[in-house]
Amino acid sequence: MQFITVNKDAKVSQKTYSKQYFLEIFKSLKERDINLIDRDLQFKDSDILVKEEKNIIVIKLHYIRAIISRDTVFIAKNIEKNIDASILDKLVVNIIKNQSSKNNRIESFPIIVMESIFMNIRDYFDDCVMNHTSQMLANFQKSIELDSSAYKKFFTKEFNNFYNTLSVLMSKITDIKDLFDDLDKLEDCEVEMYCLDPKEDIRNIIDIFDYYKGQFEENYNDLSRQKDSIDNMLKISQLYIGHARNKMAQFGIYLEILVLAFLIPSLVFSSLGMNVPNMWEDSKNAMTIIWILTCVIAPIIFFMGAKIFSKFTDI
Repeated sequence: MQFITVNKDAKVSQKTYSKQYFLEIFKSLKERDINLIDRDLQFKDSDILVKEEKNIIVIKLHYIRAIISRDTVFIAKNIEKNIDASILDKLVVNIIKNQSSKNNRIESFPIIVMESIFMNIRDYFDDCVMNHTSQMLANFQKSIELDSSAYKKFFTKEFNNFYNTLSVLMSKITDIKDLFDDLDKLEDCEVEMYCLDPKEDIRNIIDIFDYYKGQFEENYNDLSRQKDSIDNMLKISQLYIGHARNKMAQFGIYLEILVLAFLIPSLVFSSLGMNVPNMWEDSKNAMTIIWILTCVIAPIIFFMGAKIFSKFTDI
């Protein structure tokens, strides 16, 4: 497995370890104040067999800079507005440059930068995600009720791109929520270890974390509800298609019954019609009489056939 090692000064290096070797040197790395995150920044507790709670927390806490730098790049690429360097601090710009140039160095930065990034993620979520999703779901619901072809229009490139963005954002918010959950387990003296600026007040950091934890939990719940709505809309669309196909099939059967309703008496009278002129030699309206009888009998046959079909289909 390939890991990024992060020391207390936020200096980063990269090395590949076998899982067995990693487990053997894990405690040694901890004693030397070196912590690990994986290459994809998705290190899982289940990958570590060491059961001490603080060790696991330390690993997750130390990729806070990686999460924040990744979120900064995400925002810079997706939000249609410029990031104000005076608000986010010049160090954030350096992080973006480092990420773009594939430089592994992750800079340290003050708490105001992290708070600004969280604010931008929240604003992006509210402005570009929730409103768009709600409108899309409303339009789709209406289109299902009014237009049989709306199902096909729903699966546009725009929707697929949006759904992917929603999934990425949900994953990102989950990461941040997990991080906040770990921070909740720390004592004040432990939080001090992770101050992004030595001059920052610990209480202020905890308050900021508590506030944004609530914000992102609410966002995550909203995302989950929207995802459930999308899944339900897809199920409804499938039912709608099935219903439309059943209607088409029923229409075809009724049409066949109608054809048979006219065909049967026509065949019967046609077979008799060969002798009718002989029976009514003086009648010039023999064929007219046959067609009148056909038009009278055919509807009777059709309605009887339709009634029998309806009983079988429970219509």
